[in-house]
Amino acid sequence: MLALVLVMGVVAVWCVAAAFTSPQQIEAASTPPDRRPVTAEIGRGSLQDTRNVSGSVRYAEETKAVVSPIRDADRSVVTSVSASDGTQVTSGALVLSVNDCPVFFLDSPFPMYRDMGPEDMGSDVKALQENLVAVGLLGEADGVFGAQTQLAVQKLFERANAVVPQRSIAQTPEEKLNGVDNLSSSASTSATFQTGRATSLETFFPMSSAITAASNRVVVRSVPEVGTIIDGTSSVSFASSNVVVEAPLFSDVSPALVDGATVEVTSADGEKFSGVARVRYPGVSDDPHAAESVGGSQSAATSASQDSPVIVVVADGEHTLDDTRVGQAAVIRLVVQTLASDALLVPRVAVAEGESGLGTVLLQVEDGSFEVTRVRILAALGGQVAIESLDREVAVGDKVGIE
Repeated sequence: MLALVLVMGVVAVWCVAAAFTSPQQIEAASTPPDRRPVTAEIGRGSLQDTRNVSGSVRYAEETKAVVSPIRDADRSVVTSVSASDGTQVTSGALVLSVNDCPVFFLDSPFPMYRDMGPEDMGSDVKALQENLVAVGLLGEADGVFGAQTQLAVQKLFERANAVVPQRSIAQTPEEKLNGVDNLSSSASTSATFQTGRATSLETFFPMSSAITAASNRVVVRSVPEVGTIIDGTSSVSFASSNVVVEAPLFSDVSPALVDGATVEVTSADGEKFSGVARVRYPGVSDDPHAAESVGGSQSAATSASQDSPVIVVVADGEHTLDDTRVGQAAVIRLVVQTLASDALLVPRVAVAEGESGLGTVLLQVEDGSFEVTRVRILAALGGQVAIESLDREVAVGDKVGIE
C-alpha cells in the first residue's frame, strides 16, 4: 500500500508540473522569432530557351545485300555462317558458305553481276581487284583479270580453307585461232579431255562468292541461318559502323534548329556529350559513308517514321558513340533561342521590374544590410533573369534579398 501511494504521488506531481506554465514561457511564446532575410546568390551563365526531344541510339544506316545462288547447282543451301550480329567486316572477310563455297564480303558500290575469269575486263573486275589489294593479296587494280589476279583469288580461297574454283576451257585449234572460247563455268577441279580438243583449267571468281556493300567498315546485323535455301531473295543485313542519335523533328522545334548546330545529348545511363545535329529528310541518307542502294537492295531505314523529317545527331570530334548503346533511349537538348550569354543570373523574385527594361535588386553588403541597386534586365525566362548592374559592381557569389 505504501508503494502504491508513493507511485500515485509521483504521477500527481508530474501532471501538475506539466500543466504549469511559467511567466517566462508565456512571454517567449508570445514573442515572434527574429526575421532572417531570405537571400539568393548571383550566378553567371547563359539564359537559353531549350527543348528536350526524346530519341534513340541507332546505326546511321542499314542496308541489305542479296546472296546469289550457286550457278548450275540443283539447290543452294547455307552450310555455315561465319559472321554474327555485331560482327564488323572488311574486305575479304568470310560471311557465310553456300554449298560449302565461301561467300566473301567485298567493298563495292554495286553487286557482282557475272563470274570473272582470265582476260575479263570491267568495273566489276577492278572492284574485285581493289578488295584483293586491300587484303594484301594483289599489288594493283588495273581492271584486267590477269595472271596476278588469278593467283590472288587462289590465295583468297586457300586462306578460307576452301576449294579454289576452277573452270575448264576447251578449244579446237580453229576456235583458238578465231578467238572463240567454249567455256564451262562449273567449279571443276579436274581437267576434261575431249577428242580433238585441248582442255585446260583456269582459276576464276564466281559471282556467288561475293556479297557487297558500299563501305569498308560495316557491321553485320543479320545472316541467313544454316539450312536456308538461297533462292535469290535471301539477304545479309549490314549497318554502317557509324552510330547516331535519332529523334523526330517536331514543328515547334523545326524553325529554330539550325543544321549543323551543336547540341547536348544525355544517354539512358545519364552520360552527357555534345554532338552535331543534322536534319534528315525522307529518302536522304544521314551517313556520308553509306550509299542509298547496296548489293542491289534499297537502304532499310530503322526510323519508325520514314515520311517525316528527323533530327540525327552525330558525335563531335571529342566524343564517340559506340555500338553498345544501340537501341538505348537518349534525350537531345536543343537550344531554341539564346536570350543572354555569359550574364549575371538571379531569381526572378529578386528583381523589382520597372519600365524600359530597368529594375532594382536588394544587394546585401558587408555588414549584412541591403542596398537598393539599379540593374538593367537583359532577358527573363522561367524563374531566372539575366541582369547588368548600373549603380555598383556586382559579382558572382554576391547575395540579393528575396521579398
